[in-house]
Amino acid sequence: MTDKARDRAGKRRKNLTPVWVALCSLLVVIAVVAGFVYAGDLIKEVDTESRAEKQKTEASDETETDIPAYDSELIYCVSPDAGVIDALILCRLDSRKGKLRFDLIDPGMSYNMSGSLYSELSSFNIRLPQTGRFGGLLSYCSGDGAFDAGRKIAEEMLAVEVDHFSSFDSRTLDKYISVTGKDGEKTLSLKISPAEAKGSDYGTAGTMMGFVKDLFSEAISSDRSIDDRLVYLEALDAIGDGDVSTGTVPVTVHNESMELDASGWRKSESGKK
Repeated sequence: MTDKARDRAGKRRKNLTPVWVALCSLLVVIAVVAGFVYAGDLIKEVDTESRAEKQKTEASDETETDIPAYDSELIYCVSPDAGVIDALILCRLDSRKGKLRFDLIDPGMSYNMSGSLYSELSSFNIRLPQTGRFGGLLSYCSGDGAFDAGRKIAEEMLAVEVDHFSSFDSRTLDKYISVTGKDGEKTLSLKISPAEAKGSDYGTAGTMMGFVKDLFSEAISSDRSIDDRLVYLEALDAIGDGDVSTGTVPVTVHNESMELDASGWRKSESGKK
């Protein structure tokens, strides 16, 4: 190759060098940008999946917490003609353990409210005494005021949650329960088993829906609707005959009165756990 040819080839290489450098730089920039875009898309995808999973978990948690694991209610058996309370029944459902418990409270049992509870209740029921008898609530207060006051008094005395109340004519509840024995020694038994409550007699075979609707449509009063109760229908339907128990809140009988046997009640409660 002649000197002139070598010079021309060298000049061409020198002219091409900046082009190659620029092209390589451009490719590097494109690669970096593409990397950022891909990484951004990947992060966004992971973030979207994470948010979706979180929302799913939160929705699941919300569904679980919408229905409390425990339901409790104080049911009053009332003689409308005489205007007295014949019996009180504490009903408690533990949907986690699949247990339903009924405890009879003798209406002759005395109560003694704390100062704070008395201050709260007497502001609405001025005739309500701080110490009285559960069976006398209707003479101290009227209607739902008496039933709600009794619910709060029972909750404080027994140291258990009592969230709701319902009252029935005693003649209505006679179809479903039986209370026998003399004062201070009364016992409670059920005339309807869970299997019978889920039978065809109530129009919804296999579920307690018909039974719940029939029973609580006969209530004199209540602080919640039938639909509110049906929130627990799945838990009620899962209960078998062996999952239901009954008992009596123990009392100490004196000459003309009876009071809660607190020690006996605590033992009874600890035995259920």
